[in-house]
Amino acid sequence: MKWNEHINYLYKIAKTTCYQILKSFKTNSASILTKLFKTYVRPKLEFSTQIWSPHLKKDINKIESVQRSFTRHICSRCNISYTSYNDRMIKFGLKSLEYRRWEFDLLTLYKIINGKYKSFFNQFFNFSQNKYQLRGNNLKIKCKHDFQNSQWQGAFFHRAKAMWNRLPQDIVSCEGVEQFRLKLKRFDLNTVNTSKTHYFST
Repeated sequence: MKWNEHINYLYKIAKTTCYQILKSFKTNSASILTKLFKTYVRPKLEFSTQIWSPHLKKDINKIESVQRSFTRHICSRCNISYTSYNDRMIKFGLKSLEYRRWEFDLLTLYKIINGKYKSFFNQFFNFSQNKYQLRGNNLKIKCKHDFQNSQWQGAFFHRAKAMWNRLPQDIVSCEGVEQFRLKLKRFDLNTVNTSKTHYFST
């Protein structure tokens, strides 16, 4: 279950699309270029990430480098000063691609837990019976199967479960998908994900 070839393929088509956008659109509007990236590039890098989301730092950085490079080009073309990649994301109202994959994972897991894919939940998860876990929430889950290898540690079942169990009660107890999505957007997932990647400053 390695995704090297898939990630390399996505990287190539995303970079090609970025080049085509910058070549075809002569605009100096940062907002227009950002919208073009969101519309034509980002979906290529985010389709079904719950399945193939990378766990190796080199692959995470490779995917992230597409957005990192494009935002540099925007600043260069539009004469916008910046100090770092994080600064560029703030200026253009973007989140890192890794962060967005965390959101996709949790949204999918919420749907699984709340009955949309109930058979899937029963096949792979159980609710935790440990009443003495004080941190997080009272809807903690555990995997029915566990394997001691890097592929499993990076798989959806393991990574999404770990973040879900650290979410506050008011988020996991939302009564609908849209409410969950909105509360998740207001919450800083960096506080519940200990495996986040630190990107190059530029």
